[in-house]
Amino acid sequence: MLIASIDQNAHLGSADTTVAILAGLLFFLLGLLVVGVISRRLLGASSDGLALYIYLVVIGCVVVTFFGPFFLAPDSPIYDEQALGVAESIREEETEAALTNGKEGWPILLGSVYYIFGRVTFVGIIINCVATAVSAIYVTRTAEIIFGSSSRRRMILWYLCTPLLALLGPSLLREALCWLGISLMCFALASVFRGRVSALWTGAIGVFIFGAVRTSLAILVLVALILGWLIVVLIKKKKRLTLLLASVMCVTLASTVLRLALNGLGVTEASLQANREYISVEATTGFSSGSLQPGIGGFLTTAVQGFPRLLFGPFPWEFEFAPVWIWVGINTIAWLTILYLAIRSTFQIQEKTISLVLLTAAGLLLLAMSVSLTNYGIVVRMRGSTMILLLPLVLGKYAPRRSADERQSFRSMTGQSSRKFLSK
Repeated sequence: MLIASIDQNAHLGSADTTVAILAGLLFFLLGLLVVGVISRRLLGASSDGLALYIYLVVIGCVVVTFFGPFFLAPDSPIYDEQALGVAESIREEETEAALTNGKEGWPILLGSVYYIFGRVTFVGIIINCVATAVSAIYVTRTAEIIFGSSSRRRMILWYLCTPLLALLGPSLLREALCWLGISLMCFALASVFRGRVSALWTGAIGVFIFGAVRTSLAILVLVALILGWLIVVLIKKKKRLTLLLASVMCVTLASTVLRLALNGLGVTEASLQANREYISVEATTGFSSGSLQPGIGGFLTTAVQGFPRLLFGPFPWEFEFAPVWIWVGINTIAWLTILYLAIRSTFQIQEKTISLVLLTAAGLLLLAMSVSLTNYGIVVRMRGSTMILLLPLVLGKYAPRRSADERQSFRSMTGQSSRKFLSK
């Protein structure tokens, strides 16, 4: 089946079949090595990470064999064409590939593969399988840092039973690299909170990976994590006036920084409104949320109006008779289940700081995305980033209870306790 999947490149006028097969097998074996080493280092065993990786590759093989490399991924042909342009520009230095600002990372990576092996789209799918499996490993390790233990097999089940993660992970989209970046950032956050400042390097790598493939969303996630940390810490210290002033200052600063960053990427209020109207009117799953008003006040008003839809939608009366709504519906059920379990597990543990930071960051991220999203199909995809923030908390629900001595022993191994860290 792997060979049949790789040979699907033929209809694209791609590389020679023999070269494609060799490239696919080479990257598959490299993926085994990378996932196995990372899983063994972080989880103490290679089996869980490798099992998820192999399952994802099998899913990718089945999808590509029967439905082609662009199934459920309407953006994939765009990245494929951009990657071809990158490969061509490498061969002929005078040509320049047409890439989208803030989204250059994935076409450049895929284009480098095309330059060496030809148009082997399945190699891109294998790269994303590696990224998805590694993100699951870091999510699992983050859960162990937060709760003291984790259920690794159930994390594999979450990745495989959540349609968004199982089908868009092994695809030609950049979602898997986004999830990897967020998982590294969450791991760094939890590690630093436990006293391991050296983990900031891991977080920096996550920001770089995430920013290379989706700059605007990477900025949103980073700002959401920082604001979430600040809000939770100030609430725990009961500094309500300081919290109010700091929140106002941070929201203003974050909005200013975000606007400057988006302007640098060519995203203006006019283009944002035009995109909102396009994805709302031109798609079966579009919905109307009014016009975007200028200024920070208009952004906040629009965000508040759209936030319930991103959090709980689509609502029963919004469903229509179309196949795409089946995809939206099953992923919405998975999302609401993850959200419920994350909130429930947070209130079941004694030390809630990291969990509350991740929950707050997830809420702020959804609030920020409410400004631009007016299509449930895209909402489902963008929820994937928020799922990665919440999955460590979902895993905590299944963590077996430890005795006080065992919990103290675990905290002594992972660094200082959160209380001592906050008191500094």
